[in-house]
Order: sequence, then structure tokens, then C-alpha cells
Amino acid sequence: MKKEEKKKRNGRSSRVRMTPECYVLKKLRAERKLSMIQVGKLMDCSDSFISFLENGRAEIPKTDFLERLLKVYDISKSAFHERCRRFEKEETDEEFIIKALPKLKPDQKFLIKSLVKQYLETPTPPKS
Repeated sequence: MKKEEKKKRNGRSSRVRMTPECYVLKKLRAERKLSMIQVGKLMDCSDSFISFLENGRAEIPKTDFLERLLKVYDISKSAFHERCRRFEKEETDEEFIIKALPKLKPDQKFLIKSLVKQYLETPTPPKS
């Protein structure tokens, strides 16, 4: 069997496509304080497949697998889809700064540069 056919058959891909469903599944698992290994065991699948689902390397199944997974996370299918519909990706500090930088005036950029420079030059006290 060709590699492409095998990848297609398993629903896995080398292509990453992060969807709101991926982020919501990851957040649901974290809220339940479950590891990928624990979810894999509960779902009778590999933790790698759970990782592929959460990281956009596998399509979210539309089968009873999704319903069973949502049962593990104690959420209804309609509530899951509503969370996906309302999903907004949380921005990291770095993403925020990079996005905000072009919007700043030159004097604001200078002030921020001065603050960062001062912060980097200030020695941090040793932890006790």
C-alpha cells in the first residue's frame, strides 16, 4: 500500500490545519485535567491520534467517535459546536506585541524600547 493511501485511510496528514474544533478539543481535555494517554485509553485509541486531532494533523471525525470523545469530556455535541462557533484563539504576549507594533507612533516605540532596554539591564535578584 502506498504511503499516501495509508495516510488517507488513517485520516492523518502531514499537513497541519488548525481549526476551532482542534483548539476546543485541546481546551476540553485540559479543563478535565486529562492527559492524551488517559484519553487514548478511555477511547481505545492511541494518544498519538488524540495529539493529531488536537494539533490539526487529523480531521475531526464526524462519526460516533466524536460523540464518545465528547462524552469523555462531559459535553454535548451541540455545546461543543457552539464553543467552536464562538471560539477565538487566545493571543500570546509575543503575538500581541508583534501585531501592535505597527500601530504605534515613533515616540511610543521609543518609550517601549527604553523600558525593555532598562528591564533587560536590571539584574534580577536571586531566588531564595
